[in-house]
Amino acid sequence: MKKLFFALTACTVLFVACDDSSSSPSSENNSSVKSNSCSNADEPLTDPRDGKVYKTVKIGNQVWMAENLNYDVEGSWTNDSLDKDGSIYGRFYTFGRAKKACPDGWHLPTFDEIDELRENTGGVGLAGKNLKATSGWDKDEEGKDGNGTDKYCFGIKASGKSQNKEDGVYGVGKYAQLWTSTTFIRPEYDSYGNRIDRGSKVYYFSFTSSDSVYIESYDTTPAWNIRCLKGDSEPEPIAPENSSGYDDGAFTSKSD
Repeated sequence: MKKLFFALTACTVLFVACDDSSSSPSSENNSSVKSNSCSNADEPLTDPRDGKVYKTVKIGNQVWMAENLNYDVEGSWTNDSLDKDGSIYGRFYTFGRAKKACPDGWHLPTFDEIDELRENTGGVGLAGKNLKATSGWDKDEEGKDGNGTDKYCFGIKASGKSQNKEDGVYGVGKYAQLWTSTTFIRPEYDSYGNRIDRGSKVYYFSFTSSDSVYIESYDTTPAWNIRCLKGDSEPEPIAPENSSGYDDGAFTSKSD
């Protein structure tokens, strides 16, 4: 009788185990799905050009890529020494390429759209901390922890800077820059009052180890990262003429 009891018990255990395994999801990696447990997660973006999948998040009325773009195209490159395939920091794009790099249905954000993101995530003083990743950032100049809280699952990593492909990437752990599509020309004059044409400047989202984040401007020559915004691009606004993009922590008003 005892032998019969133990045999029945063993069969029951095996049946339950088999039943559990058949009802559980497959452990195989599905390339069309990318897990995002954040409460503000949106549908993953699959780039039809190369099949890469990106997490996305909804912040306010905007839906953003929650990872840097990693679409391999001429005019872009990776940090070969730390991230050759771009899976960590994405790729660095020249401005000319950045304007056309986002997949269909997504676009490079304007000054106003980046401004809206910053205001929705804590403003000048806190957006940096709230948008940055929780690891990988160096301490600031005062020795304060430079990591963020990633409150909005935006996950900005300290990818560094790149002026050109030949010189590579530097400042990893200290900086991250995201292109906008908004350019402007700031009038400059010599000592005789003659206007000097120094070409267009472009606005970008600038992260450091500080809790703050600024919208700054530079010329169009470097290569920086991209976060695409869902939807078709809107007509370019008239950008502020302040070359730094802010004045005492607040933006200058747009021109009429």
